[in-house]
Amino acid sequence: MNIALVFTEGLEPEALEGTLASVDTIAQQSKNTFLVFSTYDFVAENYPHVEITKLTQSQLNELAFLENLAPDDFVEILNVAVTFKKNAFARYESGAAGLPDVQMHVDRTYQHRLVEHTLERGSMTVNDDEAIWTGAFPLLVRTSVLRVYRELDILDHSILYNLCLVHSGRMRIIPDAVAMPAENPDLRYLDNFDSDWYLEFVRRWEKLFDLCNSTYQGVPETLQKAFLYLLEMRIVTNVNTKHKQVLNSGEVDQFFLFLGRVLSSVSDELLLRGSDVLQNLNRSTRMYLQSLKPDKEAAANYQRTGNDVLTRYGYTTIASLSGTRIAIDSMAFYEDKLEIAGFFPAFVDHENVDLFLESSTGNQILLPDVERYSEFQIFGKNIHRHPTFVASVELKDFIDAKWLRFVSIDKVSGIQIVHDLKFRKPLAKLTSRNRSYWDLGPVLMRYEDKSLRIEPSSKKNVFLAESRFLVSILKNREKGAGRAALLRMAFWLTKPFFGSKRVWLYSDKVYKAGDNGEYAFNYASKQDDGIKKYYVQRSDTPDASRFRQEKKKFLKFGTLKHKLAFLNADIVFATHTVLPLQHGLGKIERHLRGLFLYNTVFLQHGLSVQRLPWILNKYVDNTRMYCLASDFEKRNLMLPEAGYSEEDLVTTGVARYDGLISNAQKRILITPTWRTYLAPPGRFGQSRPRSEQFLQSDYFLLYTRLLNDERLVAAARNSGYTLQFLLHPVISSHYLDFQEVLNDVEVLAATDDVSYEKLLTEADVMVTDYSGVQFDFAYMNKPILYYHPETLPPSYEEGVYSYETDALGKVFAEQDELVAELIRLMEKGCQLDPEIGKKIKNFFYHQDHQNGKRIYDAVIAKDFKRQ
Repeated sequence: MNIALVFTEGLEPEALEGTLASVDTIAQQSKNTFLVFSTYDFVAENYPHVEITKLTQSQLNELAFLENLAPDDFVEILNVAVTFKKNAFARYESGAAGLPDVQMHVDRTYQHRLVEHTLERGSMTVNDDEAIWTGAFPLLVRTSVLRVYRELDILDHSILYNLCLVHSGRMRIIPDAVAMPAENPDLRYLDNFDSDWYLEFVRRWEKLFDLCNSTYQGVPETLQKAFLYLLEMRIVTNVNTKHKQVLNSGEVDQFFLFLGRVLSSVSDELLLRGSDVLQNLNRSTRMYLQSLKPDKEAAANYQRTGNDVLTRYGYTTIASLSGTRIAIDSMAFYEDKLEIAGFFPAFVDHENVDLFLESSTGNQILLPDVERYSEFQIFGKNIHRHPTFVASVELKDFIDAKWLRFVSIDKVSGIQIVHDLKFRKPLAKLTSRNRSYWDLGPVLMRYEDKSLRIEPSSKKNVFLAESRFLVSILKNREKGAGRAALLRMAFWLTKPFFGSKRVWLYSDKVYKAGDNGEYAFNYASKQDDGIKKYYVQRSDTPDASRFRQEKKKFLKFGTLKHKLAFLNADIVFATHTVLPLQHGLGKIERHLRGLFLYNTVFLQHGLSVQRLPWILNKYVDNTRMYCLASDFEKRNLMLPEAGYSEEDLVTTGVARYDGLISNAQKRILITPTWRTYLAPPGRFGQSRPRSEQFLQSDYFLLYTRLLNDERLVAAARNSGYTLQFLLHPVISSHYLDFQEVLNDVEVLAATDDVSYEKLLTEADVMVTDYSGVQFDFAYMNKPILYYHPETLPPSYEEGVYSYETDALGKVFAEQDELVAELIRLMEKGCQLDPEIGKKIKNFFYHQDHQNGKRIYDAVIAKDFKRQ
């Protein structure tokens, strides 16, 4: 009997050598003949007991190897390199008779939530809720079965597994027969930059579901779950700013069209209500997917009952008004006014339901939609938007109240609902799971029984509230509770030390200084005003060494002193958002929320000319002052989606421009920004890790091609110019990858010992795409060229600033045209076009290097105190 091993594409040949070695050892003692079919080149002499046949990719795709096999031979298709153990094929030594058509080689030490219980049993059945395993355990399948289904894409492991499960009804397990690689193949998502991972996926599953419907009178629920599980992978890697932009708009439409057809075989109940296996498809996503089905209505319907309003699709209830929780993003108390910002979830009949904030004293405030950003996107398509609100209440209107609560009234039926609350973000001040509280000064506030409970503030009441809170989080053993409790106790013990001192805290990225935080700190720290000012950074960075050499003090990130300074700060000056995270408290912030009483002054990192309301809207950090350099920013941030008032926006300029005095040294600086869809997740306070996927991206390929352009390299050499390529901090981990392929370019990583100011001032010309440093360069009245290839779209949408009409330099989509202009500039001495000079002058509020002073003066004038 023949046993054929088929290696699919995308495997590492070096890893497969281990697979071949383990098979060769088994074949040496076996009665069976072991065959290997693959597109890889192997040295056959190294595996003398295995017959190796090399196929072309088309032969592999057409399953040509089946022609060499008898019906009762077995085929094992591998999409991951495994090591076979000696007993892997023991039961096949007596021939094919009596063997099941399909068996699965399993490594029971392999951890995955879908199979943790199943692997303890001897088989999986098509009706087993835990049988939706779509991972990488290799399957041993009788050749006759594969021939029947060869029109399907059986090289796709998930298709093969589910096809075999339906065909046989039962999947027998051969336990402890293989050793899987250490890396979990199901979590790598290595193909998520390949359009086939999306388009071919739905086409393949459409074929499988059509087969099930025609041959097996329907698609088993197990297969429906398997499909949704695999679909979930594709959705969660393309939600909001994670959108990979692999598919163009036409392909996205095509994907959703095919997806709707496949989903028509998925039950409404399963898709809309889900199961424990499907953990990441939220309610709004499920509703949108349901609307894609060709035979379904696109919109939900609403049903009034005796005391509730139900949101339904067909006969399936998705949500109820009574079960809808109001989301609180931010609460603040300034100048005797309480401000609460949040949203009313999207799956409510908002056309006929009004939301109010009411107090126990009878006051009631209508909360209309303020149109702040709250969109949810999949593959760049808006799926829903939550209506947002800002409730503003004077102290005199709630100081005598016992509670505040959110109430909705259905205008059709008159039904009134008191809503429960969820406190989503750090500046929401409270949480819903413990006895948290917030001391506003005149009153204490806590969450209880769907309400914001209010009681007078006194030393006794604060002590009792703090004691109850600490006991609650420690008793419930909540994550991070121990560290948070110690920090809270340290806060109260050191409060007399801070006393009435005013504290200002500055930072940039904690692993990279030299941004607006440092420059604003430099000016403010020289002012004799009695305010204690700290600059925060990690102590192990090149910038920390520079601070020591320059005799400049800084506060070491992550120390107890740093954390206490943050909790006692009057003002936190920020260049990046979500400040508790930026200051290392992200893992325990939910236990500290009532102590976040600082005012946020946003200094920016790059100018706010792009549409970024999800991260730059006012209520992410409850920003009280936002420093602007251009009227384009002001127009952008005054849009309702950003949530700012004109009073919040100050025309100070940005601090780091104070150091920008041109000192051109015949250098061409190429410095593109990053792309959110290319950057792997990282740990806070550290640069992002290297990613193999990045090397296959258009980003890497386009810029290596540009920087290796023979005409550009020769022109720079002949004109005496140096080509410099500066990597954004997020992709600086790819420094060696670029350096390896760029022979005539100075490659620089922003996270290394690199001075932005030095690079910018010494460059004669900048080439960028959308990077914020374009405006630093323009500030010095030097020429900028923009490179916007169609295959490398930006991460974000344009705001009021349009590159077509407002760019401070020429824009190029083609490499040849860009290179030609660079050569022309070098030949002409890199002079700025006078017309561009006029645009630059009109762009900035100020070009006088007094931005740090204006920021300081504006903050002093605001006279912000802790809440």
